[in-house]
Amino acid sequence: MVTIYQGKQNNQHFGMIENAFIRAVDAKGKEITKYSLSGDASMNGKCAMVFAEAYRHNGDWKFRAIGEPHHTDNFIEILKQYAYSN
Repeated sequence: MVTIYQGKQNNQHFGMIENAFIRAVDAKGKEITKYSLSGDASMNGKCAMVFAEAYRHNGDWKFRAIGEPHHTDNFIEILKQYAYSN
């Protein structure tokens, strides 16, 4: 999860940021996946993003892209949503 610190208070959102991305790399530095926000008008007004989750399954690490934007910049609110939905 990534939030813009005091994004709502400062009227800042991901739609304003150029070259915003998150990526996952393996132990050798090889890029596994990359998620880009740049140039995406749907990010206007969004101050937080749940990009992905990494978890263990049958002894292996798994990576699941989520890409879920939120208007809030309060990560506690978002974490509560995930806690109650799982």
